[in-house]
Amino acid sequence: LMLDVPVILLAWVLKGKRFMMLALIGAVAFSLFYAGFEKYSTLVIDLHGNLLIAALLCGVLTGLGAGIVLRFGGATGGDDILSLLISEWRGWKIGNVFIVSDIIVLGLSLLYLPVKETMFTILAVWLAGKIITWTTTFQLHRPVKKVLPAAIPAKKVVAKTVPVVHSLRQ
Repeated sequence: LMLDVPVILLAWVLKGKRFMMLALIGAVAFSLFYAGFEKYSTLVIDLHGNLLIAALLCGVLTGLGAGIVLRFGGATGGDDILSLLISEWRGWKIGNVFIVSDIIVLGLSLLYLPVKETMFTILAVWLAGKIITWTTTFQLHRPVKKVLPAAIPAKKVVAKTVPVVHSLRQ
């Protein structure tokens, strides 16, 4: 949370007070919920033996969570804010900015992290970035009602029609 403070102050200057307040609420809530779930959660899923499922699950849940928060004008921390600012500044999709920034950090982490786990983490980051982009840009298309032209007055219809044949003998 303390690392987010300078970035939140930057957001205040560049994005305004409302965004800064939403980002601050998001960062505090994320930190508290993360600490609370880590300490008190009884749900423990051991996926260390299956890193592919762990990476896919992490990517989907992270992407949906961050995407929903960003879609409604908030942020969950400094990396969200920086990604949003860079996205607006450069015109890049926000999910792609997430992917690039996280891969840079993970690349530096290879100095002390195992390669296998880092590669699965890159997969999770890539998937999260794609889902963030999808979540923030998704538009629900509603069917468009076709508007029929106004009814033509009966006199005009009669004047333009072929005479009615009442029987085959006519």
